[in-house]
Amino acid sequence: MNNQISNSFIRNSISQLINIFGIKEDVHTAELTALLNKGNVKQCIKKIALYLGLNINIELSYVSKDYNLNNASKFDSNNQITKTDWRGQGIGSITAQVAVPESLPLYGTPSLTNYPIRVRVSEDCKEYPKTFIAVMAHELSHVLLHSLHNTRWDNEIYADLTPMILGFINVVGNGRKVTEETNYGIFRESTTTTYGYLTDSQFDFACGIIREKLGKYRQKKQKVLKQTTKIRKLLSSIEKNLFKFKKYLEYLDEHHDRTIKGQDISKIVQFHFPDYSRKYEEAITDGKERLVEIEGLCKNLIHYTESVLRELQDYDRKLKSLIHNLVLVSCSLRKDTKVLSRNVSFVYLLKVVFLGNVFRRNAKKEELNKEQSKEKAKGEVKKRSWRSGYWKELILGLLILLLFGLLLFLLINGYVVVII
Repeated sequence: MNNQISNSFIRNSISQLINIFGIKEDVHTAELTALLNKGNVKQCIKKIALYLGLNINIELSYVSKDYNLNNASKFDSNNQITKTDWRGQGIGSITAQVAVPESLPLYGTPSLTNYPIRVRVSEDCKEYPKTFIAVMAHELSHVLLHSLHNTRWDNEIYADLTPMILGFINVVGNGRKVTEETNYGIFRESTTTTYGYLTDSQFDFACGIIREKLGKYRQKKQKVLKQTTKIRKLLSSIEKNLFKFKKYLEYLDEHHDRTIKGQDISKIVQFHFPDYSRKYEEAITDGKERLVEIEGLCKNLIHYTESVLRELQDYDRKLKSLIHNLVLVSCSLRKDTKVLSRNVSFVYLLKVVFLGNVFRRNAKKEELNKEQSKEKAKGEVKKRSWRSGYWKELILGLLILLLFGLLLFLLINGYVVVII
């Protein structure tokens, strides 16, 4: 029967499902398999349901691996996934069974929250964790589709495709086939069992379409993240020059005997106006706030829907405008800093460069410590060091000190005259 399903039907089905659900990044199966390995089957099924967007209550029961539907006690369900051969034809017994009540509440309503769903699985379900996860994702997709009153809720092809677009594509790919080997003396027999209703060629075709669509959505997200990288560099440059600006101004205030170049006097007077540097400080603060907001959205974004894509496009426009404004601020600050640098001694210029490196390294250390504190609270601490680039900065500092010592030596010995 499955050989009669055309690629056009599969393509149209995927498009319809994406219009309904959107499309998700791959789920992390390590947590699910860990639950199975610990024997927490019910909790594992609950997690699978949550990944699919179903906050339901699982009522779990077990049957023997030799369980036969025809001889089973009453279990109101028309949905069960069976083993199939390479043509997609059923060849085995039920692996999992989910009861889909006629009175299932509508998706998104409070009534569906913790609504009891009866699930029956075989006792050996933990033997092949990825296969079990793939099977349960298929079965729970019937529940998801039915809760939306979708007319194809009992269509097995739709139930195969739904978990694939909702993040289970790799799990299904790894778990849909199981190879078992049996030894008969010196002979060995291998049996490969396929789970699901798509043939191998149909599954590969569906994977290609889903990965292509997911790739396009990822590109839109990466486009926004690329803009945030530009903003981060601009903010870093503005912070560096603002640090220099303030240090140079402090130096001139402390060295009243310095001779100020005539063309710079009026500008330096303006620099002393109250709140002159506030525009630079506000640009940094506003830029960082916008950056945290947008990066937080993008880095945590795993579910792409039409509304999310519109939001990404809106962010892209806002970021381009922000980059334009930051470029103007950066150019203005660079000009102001250049005015001051012309009136500061060379030795002090070197000192500020060294202090700036230390300042930025400490700022980076503080930022990473904050991030690690947040990750620790979430139980996601990663081994990262604030010492990134430490040796580069240390070598630069030593070179500056060496140059300073050389100048001092030449000055003491009367080879050069430096006005400090």
